[in-house]
Amino acid sequence: MKETLTVTGGGRLGWVHATWPFGRLSISSGKLTISLAFVGQYTFAPSDVSGLDRCGIASNGIRIVHTRPDCPETIIFFCAGRVQRVLDAAIQAGFTAGVPSSPASRRGMPFRWIAVAQVVVAWNVLGLLDQGLPPWREPKPGPLMIAALAMLLAVAFAVQMSEAAQRWALKPGRSVSEVAPFLRLLQLVGGFLFAGFALQMLF
Repeated sequence: MKETLTVTGGGRLGWVHATWPFGRLSISSGKLTISLAFVGQYTFAPSDVSGLDRCGIASNGIRIVHTRPDCPETIIFFCAGRVQRVLDAAIQAGFTAGVPSSPASRRGMPFRWIAVAQVVVAWNVLGLLDQGLPPWREPKPGPLMIAALAMLLAVAFAVQMSEAAQRWALKPGRSVSEVAPFLRLLQLVGGFLFAGFALQMLF
């Protein structure tokens, strides 16, 4: 298979979902790439994939069952009526359709519970203090709520860039690539909220 098949649809990378047209799947000889706009992209070789399984409502999706520890465990591409076409192209490119056996996979959340608890507690403390200072202020995001958003953005950035932050946030043996789509989405949404709250406070 020399030509490349590229299909636009929806998708799921780990915890992050995207609808059409934000997902894209490309297949060429010995390579399968799935991407979600603003979130991330992963490329697989046939040796990385143990099977491609139909899933979703009316089997409108394709689950990529892979063996790579540096990718999110759940990777699904939704393409409605083009599922069979994608599976046929994948077979021609050297991939295996269907799941012959249940491969050993990572289970559970990759984040440490203590790290999640620390972020949640800090967020709630800043939020409560923000609503209580001063008591006569109209209920709207104040400086401490903006500080909470800044903290969340800083944590998401640090976990992607710093090994020390990764040791604090992730369980042993887990990779930041597993949670990178979620962290990027968190940064995107949090950045918009941060800018909106800051402008609201200024004006």
